[in-house]
Amino acid sequence: MPRIPAGFELLLLFAGAFFVAALVTPALVGSLDSPTGVVSPSSVLLNVAAQQLLAVLGVAVIVWRVDALEWTDVVGKAPTRVVAWTTATICLTAAWAIAQVPVIRQWATITGTEQPLWWNDATTTTGATLALSYLVLAAIAPICEETFFRGVFQVRLAALGRAGAVLVQAGGFVLFHLDVYGMPAYLVAGLALGALRAASGTLLLPILAHALHNTLGVMELGGAGATWDRLGAWVWPILSGLLLLGGAALCRAIRNQ
Repeated sequence: MPRIPAGFELLLLFAGAFFVAALVTPALVGSLDSPTGVVSPSSVLLNVAAQQLLAVLGVAVIVWRVDALEWTDVVGKAPTRVVAWTTATICLTAAWAIAQVPVIRQWATITGTEQPLWWNDATTTTGATLALSYLVLAAIAPICEETFFRGVFQVRLAALGRAGAVLVQAGGFVLFHLDVYGMPAYLVAGLALGALRAASGTLLLPILAHALHNTLGVMELGGAGATWDRLGAWVWPILSGLLLLGGAALCRAIRNQ
């Protein structure tokens, strides 16, 4: 019987760990829900955090203790032009965070989908729940997802070639989220973050981009409103400026890498 390629085997292990965690964590945080059965935003966020952490921990143990994958293989090395790479990452991530709003809205119109209720509930609150949103969505999720998808998974798919590894891990990233509404955002993010990891040679930049993107997302849904709408007539000048600055920095970074 043909052996499952290492990267796909790892994805199956990750999915298994994630769904086992999904079955276990409700028992741990279910007390936060309403007696009438209404799920609280805090319990949803804690479920997400527990699933992410348990799944990545399980994969880490398997890979680093059984498969002997080195930490340096996962994290990579610092790029030659740190300032240029960082500038490009911040500017282009901010540009996409703005530009994705009309893209997702158009996609939602075509597919007839809506923003998942749990996301709205978790990010339209204030105080401790909003702080928990930032912790889980803008810190824990980026670190865990990047460690697996752009770190371990993409590295294990090296036999497919650089482009093949990026494409496959991006597909896995989209499927992992099981969210039709946000599919364009997850697809672009998976491809861009994978390409960033491959080109820069470090996992730290994808983590930075992912964290920045999610931070802006929590800000928007936490009451600030969509950046695209709030910028009004300034949206195109600002978007153009970010793309020009980010593109110039990216060209400089790649040229000197």
